[in-house]
Amino acid sequence: MLKALILQGRGKLVLLSIVLALVTVALGCDHSDQVYPNLEILTPQERAWLQALDRPIRIGPDPNFPPFEFFNDEGVYQGVVQEYVRRIEKILNIRVEVVRKGHWEDVVKAYESREVDVVPAMTFTTKRQEYMLFTEPYIEVPTVIVGRKKESSSIELSDLSNARVLVLEGYAVQEYLKQNLSHIATTPVPDARTGLLMVFEGKADYFVVYQDVYKYMQEKLGLTGLHIVGNTNHLVRLAFASRNDWPELNSILSKALASISPAERAEIATKWTIAPQGWFRMNWVIWTVILGILGTIVLIVIFVFVWNRLLRILVNQRTNELRHARDYLSELFNSIPTVMIGVGPEGNIVRVNAACKRLLPFAGDSFFGKPYWVVFPFLEQELVNSIVETDGSAIAPNAFAKRISVEDKVFEVQAFVIKAKGHEGLLISLDDITELEKVQQMVRHAQRMEIIGTMVSCLAHDFNNYLTTLTGGLYLLDNKIRALPQCDRTPFTTITDMMNSAVSQAAELVKRLLSFGRSGTTAAVKVDLNSVVERSMAMGRASLADGIVVEMKLSPGLAVVFADPLQLEQVLLNLIINAGHAMSSMKEPPEKPHGKLTVSVSKSEGDVRALLDVNNSA
Repeated sequence: MLKALILQGRGKLVLLSIVLALVTVALGCDHSDQVYPNLEILTPQERAWLQALDRPIRIGPDPNFPPFEFFNDEGVYQGVVQEYVRRIEKILNIRVEVVRKGHWEDVVKAYESREVDVVPAMTFTTKRQEYMLFTEPYIEVPTVIVGRKKESSSIELSDLSNARVLVLEGYAVQEYLKQNLSHIATTPVPDARTGLLMVFEGKADYFVVYQDVYKYMQEKLGLTGLHIVGNTNHLVRLAFASRNDWPELNSILSKALASISPAERAEIATKWTIAPQGWFRMNWVIWTVILGILGTIVLIVIFVFVWNRLLRILVNQRTNELRHARDYLSELFNSIPTVMIGVGPEGNIVRVNAACKRLLPFAGDSFFGKPYWVVFPFLEQELVNSIVETDGSAIAPNAFAKRISVEDKVFEVQAFVIKAKGHEGLLISLDDITELEKVQQMVRHAQRMEIIGTMVSCLAHDFNNYLTTLTGGLYLLDNKIRALPQCDRTPFTTITDMMNSAVSQAAELVKRLLSFGRSGTTAAVKVDLNSVVERSMAMGRASLADGIVVEMKLSPGLAVVFADPLQLEQVLLNLIINAGHAMSSMKEPPEKPHGKLTVSVSKSEGDVRALLDVNNSA
């Protein structure tokens, strides 16, 4: 079967080669030596006019209009139009003189000044009709829009309103744009080479130019970055334009041009790779047979190509669907915040998700294929295997679950049995519950604090009862002391005042304990640090040893801060007592301690803060 297909394919190739050979022979016939008609195509008056012309006919070609007409590097006149001029020269047996100018505008000016008689490639316009006579058009050229980028859809001239558009200066397309699309701002350029290079270099956006001129110059300059991005629907028709004061010359040129056969026109077009400007030069029957054979071959090739293309599209579509599904599952697997470890039938690691590499830094790509209990020693093999029965089925999805600690994290481990393509394996998940553990510890701490608060409230109530008795006793004692003479009661009133102050502070402390038991809040008020230091030193001085010198350095003015006065006094009193104990324990013998305790309050002018400093030196 395969051999037959190969032989069949070879037969088609042979047939195609024969057809192409016929086409090549037919198109390759050289008509340069063709015997042209004689001057009998002209009237006697026209022949007499030619004979009376005592000089060559001067033509003014466009110097930069390839492939239609141009001058090569050696200054030789070439192009499609030159081929027509050469044939007309032979047909009429006349002499033609080529007048070379630098630019197209110079050619037009030379014609207007009668420096040239004929412009061989000119487009008919209403303005030019005033001073030119035209033959029938013999070349048709479509006008296209050239740009740097291939557009998703073809653009039109109406889309170029806000673009930088170039156009050939003095050509018919420039006049067409001015008359029909005056809202488009265009910049004229002297030739196609300049315009194409400006678009290629980004100095302009688009260039409205003739299609064959663009293709020729693009290939010559190697501008692969340019593309035809739209059509203008404007077709330029080139004709021979001659002096309007020589009507005989226009008639002679028209007849000579008409005598050039379609085969010659096709040969010229093929030579310069432009669209054919006439009908085929072969018999239409031959062309019908050739085109029929070629059409059949092309249809077969197209059918095979389309069929293979459709199969390829279907295969690619299914492949892409599978790839997308696989990518989706992989992305879904990697997006799971829980550590997932896939284990094969032999206990080897086959897959892990992104959370495993993120939460377990020691995990890497090198552990694939290794037993999971080697890579993750905290996963005991026996415990994981305990969820599998002897026949390999799972006892329960969550039969194995425990909490483990890995470095500074706490995980809850679960293992599941999975089955895929007839194979069994394990899916081990490690859920990071470190934050959950912290929250649970905070809850337990809060519960303990609630119990402590309840106990403190009970103790504070009992202690408050004792303070009530003490307060009453001090009140009676103070009344007895104040009944004594002034000289006798002074030492006692000082002591009772200190005791009353201590009892008041104890009462405040009880209030704080009750507030703590009820989860209350403390209130900050304005407090003078100087007063706090004086009261605290008065109470704490009695607890200091005799050898310790106490010094207070108070702020000259008020040192007011926002604080809880009771808590502030308690803190300061604790610092004084602790400093006294420290100085007593540093001396030998301890019963004769000495040192200096300094409590200072300072506040800078304009500063809203105050500094309370407790300093001891032995």
